[in-house]
Amino acid sequence: MSVSVSVNHKIQDLIEPSLLAAGLTVWSCELHQHNNRALLRVYIDREDGNGVTLDDCTRASREIGAILDVEDPIKNRYELEVSSPGLDRTLLTMTHFQKYIGRDVKIKLRNAISNKKNFDARIEKVEDGQIFLTCENEIMSVTLGEIQKANLIVG
Repeated sequence: MSVSVSVNHKIQDLIEPSLLAAGLTVWSCELHQHNNRALLRVYIDREDGNGVTLDDCTRASREIGAILDVEDPIKNRYELEVSSPGLDRTLLTMTHFQKYIGRDVKIKLRNAISNKKNFDARIEKVEDGQIFLTCENEIMSVTLGEIQKANLIVG
């Protein structure tokens, strides 16, 4: 069972300053709880745009573990996983979409537009809370809330 977004944001707010100081950014945090155990997945990226290395993940894991041991935001036992969001990373925020303007994405909408929920598109621009996409030579705009899932297309 996934926990509330506010808990994920709290954890992200706790760990982000330390990771930024190390040249890393938090792409996303996911805390999943099941009975009295939890799994915290933290996806990290590099500020310089280079790929995340195993050393980056190891260093981030130590740093995150130390912070969480002191702050104790997760009340039961938990496992910590730190990794890269991958080349086909999931885009979750307006900043993510802004970063990848001009790139192709696979989109799944919560509700169909023109009888389509799933399609490939190119990110054209992000403006005033709208994400503008080109799909089959047509420009459409959606809000973040209308998108169920969006992943970069690799290749």
